Amino acid sequence: MGYSGSDTGPTHAQSTELRQLYNTCASNEQALEICSRYLSPELAKATLVPSILKKIQLHENGSKLFDTGSVKLELQNIENPEYRFQVQRTDNLITIGMDAVWKIMHFGNDANSMRSPVGNDSSQLSAGAIITIEIDSAGGPPTINHTILDVVATVNNVISFDQETGAQLG
Repeated sequence: MGYSGSDTGPTHAQSTELRQLYNTCASNEQALEICSRYLSPELAKATLVPSILKKIQLHENGSKLFDTGSVKLELQNIENPEYRFQVQRTDNLITIGMDAVWKIMHFGNDANSMRSPVGNDSSQLSAGAIITIEIDSAGGPPTINHTILDVVATVNNVISFDQETGAQLG
């Protein structure tokens, strides 16, 4: 693993992060090398984003909407989602979770009458994959499995009402 942009080597934070990843990979250099290849926003983009972009349609009002079949979603920053990674180990099995996440700006059945999610909870669309790396206890090469997850959309509408007057708050 290399660190770009620094002639003096990795920072303390980067060294700590690498040590944590090495420990999570059971101090197995082969597993660390494989795991580090999957912790890449470029790989996540190449793997997860195309399936979403295939379902993006340009509508007559000029907006680009993700079409679920029954509900249409307007996503923020369609070409550049947020990427999230999670690595964990249980015994000889290392699991890498990789997600691309888009914030849902508007949703609705009709592209011409979309609503915005209400409340402070995040509404989002995510595409994910799980990569498992099984370390061979006999010293052989690790076994790798890939699972692409379904796309998940969550719209959180939280509407608060005043208990005394029944008026909608904020």
